[in-house]
Amino acid sequence: MALLDGINILYVEDEPDTREVIAFGLERHGARVCATDSAPAALLMFQTLRSDVVIADLELPEVDGWSFMSALRRLPAEREKRTLAIALTAHNTRADKLKSLESGFTLHIAKPLTPDQLAQRIALILGMTAKAIE
Repeated sequence: MALLDGINILYVEDEPDTREVIAFGLERHGARVCATDSAPAALLMFQTLRSDVVIADLELPEVDGWSFMSALRRLPAEREKRTLAIALTAHNTRADKLKSLESGFTLHIAKPLTPDQLAQRIALILGMTAKAIE
């Protein structure tokens, strides 16, 4: 069984090469990844896909990652169950991390990061969440 078998991930990243590398790497670990380059598209996708994990860059065109996450957290589906949300970004100051948590991200992870490292972090967090529910 792969590390992320059966996990649905919505990934928002405007940089095509990064988006492709991370998405492919997470798929290698068994995840089903839906990737997009914009926050508005991601909000629409989230409402129809019901992802287990949302990963977003903070520096996006049109709407930044923090505003995207705030909007996502206001959706009706998020009232029932909060989705694991990861800010994956080059913005790594203490203020950036605090702003990520305040906007609704579960975790703030600094780039650069390999897909394998990201998959391990996701699996660890999802495993800890499952154990906390049991």
